[in-house]
Amino acid sequence: MTPEKSIYLFHVSRAFGKREVISDFSATFLQGSRTCVMGPSGCGKTTLLHLILGLLHPDFGQVLLPPGWRATAVFQENRLLDSFHAVYNVQLACHKRVSSAWVESALMEVGISRESCFLPAGQLSGGMARRVAVVRALLPEGDLVIMDEPFKGLDPENKGKTVDFVLRHLEGRTLIAATHDKEDIRLLQAQCLNL
Repeated sequence: MTPEKSIYLFHVSRAFGKREVISDFSATFLQGSRTCVMGPSGCGKTTLLHLILGLLHPDFGQVLLPPGWRATAVFQENRLLDSFHAVYNVQLACHKRVSSAWVESALMEVGISRESCFLPAGQLSGGMARRVAVVRALLPEGDLVIMDEPFKGLDPENKGKTVDFVLRHLEGRTLIAATHDKEDIRLLQAQCLNL
């Protein structure tokens, strides 16, 4: 882990209208670290993730990422293309061409059946769609993985498979995950950042 490959937030504030969601917040995420961001609903967890991804800009302060860093994400919504099957949804996110067999194998690791891999994403259950979104974030190459409530809606068995998949495929990338579940800190072998 090297400081020049870390993420820095300096005195960041962000408001929506008159409601300040994040106020004078500073943090450092070291390269290769795993962090679970926790706090009550509405405390700014999703806003923080969007600031790091560059989808939002701070009203004050700075968010500094290493130049050229590539991030992948699991958003609160699965954001799958409903008309396309699960395998193709994952392939679209990969920077390099990957085989459907490789993606199918990855989806089966998180408990999705071979038949379901080729159903239109709009026909998948909420839990299956969530697992596709997680696989889609982990298979592409990158430096940073952002996850917003990645295991919501998963039963214990499928959550276990999905956590194992994340740990196997992180490959030294920095992980920042927003969660309400303290158990996720232990499962992801992460440190906790309370907002």
